[in-house]
Amino acid sequence: MLASPFQFLLVFCPLIFLAARTHGGEIGIYWGFPESNTTLTTLNNTCNTRNFKVVSIAALSNFGNGTAPREDFGSSCNVVTGGCKHPQHDIEHCQRMGIKVLLCVGGPTQKYTLADADEAHSLATYVYGVYLSGSGVDGPLGRVKLDGVDFYLRDNVSRTLETNIEAMAKFLKGYDEDILLSASMRCDYILGNHLRRALERGLLDKVWPRFYDHTCKYNASQKEPFVSSVKTWRASLNASFYLGLPTRPDYPGRSGYIPPEQLKDALEIPEHSCKYAGVMLWNSHWDVKNDNYSTRIKPIVEATPDKPCTAPSCHQTRRDGLLFSHPLLPLLLLLGMASALTAHGSGKGMALYWGWHVNNITAAGLELACKTGHFDQVNIAFLTDFGYGKPPRPDFGTGCDAPSGGCKYLQSEIEYCQSVNVKVLLSIGGFDATYRLPNEEEAHRLAAYVYNVYLSGYGVDGPLGKVKLDGVDFWINDTLSTAYWDVVAVDLKRYDEMLILTGSQACNHSLGVPDIPIYYALKTGLFSRVWARVFGDHYPCVYERGNTASFESAVRNWTTDFEGYVGDFRIAVDCHPKYIRGFIPPEEIEGALDIVRKYPTYSGVAVWNRHWDLKYMEDGYANGPYSETIYPHVQDSLEPDDDDAARHNHLHEVVF
Repeated sequence: MLASPFQFLLVFCPLIFLAARTHGGEIGIYWGFPESNTTLTTLNNTCNTRNFKVVSIAALSNFGNGTAPREDFGSSCNVVTGGCKHPQHDIEHCQRMGIKVLLCVGGPTQKYTLADADEAHSLATYVYGVYLSGSGVDGPLGRVKLDGVDFYLRDNVSRTLETNIEAMAKFLKGYDEDILLSASMRCDYILGNHLRRALERGLLDKVWPRFYDHTCKYNASQKEPFVSSVKTWRASLNASFYLGLPTRPDYPGRSGYIPPEQLKDALEIPEHSCKYAGVMLWNSHWDVKNDNYSTRIKPIVEATPDKPCTAPSCHQTRRDGLLFSHPLLPLLLLLGMASALTAHGSGKGMALYWGWHVNNITAAGLELACKTGHFDQVNIAFLTDFGYGKPPRPDFGTGCDAPSGGCKYLQSEIEYCQSVNVKVLLSIGGFDATYRLPNEEEAHRLAAYVYNVYLSGYGVDGPLGKVKLDGVDFWINDTLSTAYWDVVAVDLKRYDEMLILTGSQACNHSLGVPDIPIYYALKTGLFSRVWARVFGDHYPCVYERGNTASFESAVRNWTTDFEGYVGDFRIAVDCHPKYIRGFIPPEEIEGALDIVRKYPTYSGVAVWNRHWDLKYMEDGYANGPYSETIYPHVQDSLEPDDDDAARHNHLHEVVF
């Protein structure tokens, strides 16, 4: 459901901005050799910064003269012992984020050469078969299918090597013309006939000369060598052009560091060319060490150049960008915004938790809940008690005994709910901290089990029968670690990208701080929805009429921190005044929703849980369940108000 016209803009404006800013710059980075890439500089975390469009894994750095190719991906893993296979899942995660992942061939060492065309052919065959073909070869990085190859040519490269690099590029393109090929060389490198011919023939898609360590590096007080070199490269290329830059001012042998405050001036020269594509950084280890240099320069690099690119040949070289221009764009945008305005109030806007410990039979049945027409999502809670080698244990409430097979009758009720367009998810975790993910292997194992038994549709007769649920809800105890929940999310999406992932945590969250277990999981960008639980005995962020500052701060932190990463935001509410602190009476719910609805990602509430929902009525608080009493208020909160209309009119004026 779209909560406002701005949710439409969240979806479609990236396309519009890409159309308007076709030639804004992007950032690439080298990852691996020779530094240790651990903790914050794992490949997964590197991609999760969303700073990069290209990552080059360095490096396949020892080959030629009859020696077998040998990789060195940094001190964090040992290729010889098979210790570098763990980045496989990180690579796949990066690729799902739209990041191109390349294998760096060569590097700054002196350990490689290509003596002749036969060696070039042999190396191309090895690289394609192990890293690019997708044939399932269990190579040094696992069973990967990278996007291409980055040729890192060291200083003083020989003409023989240059000749055979061109031959290798042709062999790779012959295997698959869609393989992305790039090259890096010193900024004062004189293009030889063969490499120039490779560029002219379109064999290389991207080139990032290294503007450091040489006289052509950028110097704010003496710009002429830099300017002259940039102009020479710009005139020589039929490929996207990046500035190769170091990320650390005192890196041994790496002079040419450009402080963020000077970068805008340095980019004025290449930005005047339609071939300009951004910057390429060496490397991720020192990027993090230098206070996340890439994060500080990202707004500068992405800034729109002064001169738009209009040359057709340049458009062709930017084949991996989105070049979008259509005379019907204003009409399509107008129709989409109108659709968003009408969709704002057209859906249900309520999710329901069903199960866990409490008695969910008779009136509290799953099918009856779906028949109310109030819910667009039901989370069956919980699959719990996993980790340290224990098999996951389902606890779906006292209405059925899952271990004895007594919950299989729910298969038909689940299928009914799905038939009336209610999404049914399995909620993993729960209140009790009886589960853990102690390592990555346990995370992979949990994801595989959940997918096969509950999501695959393979016909497995699991605790809920032969079901095919719509996705997974992560309800993780707030005392647990942030580690490995992102691995579970990535694995599930790898099994089936159409799965719905949602998450729930206590409302207590500080902006930009990983103080909730699923923080990094939410930052993967794979989650459709998150709900902050605004109830609990120990949380100051519960809603209290007349004292809403903490509640407002929590909502602001949640919506701000995960906007662009998570599709939409809801608050999770308790259904009974005697259950736990934070109950919001129906007559006060409108005040809470008035605060949340101001944010463009707002899409309703989640109700905990069906047992207490019905108990609210049974105990005489109202003539119907709690969800029924608040449903009209939720629907009202989803209707566009005067502020929405005013913002829509303003956007109409700006866009059209």
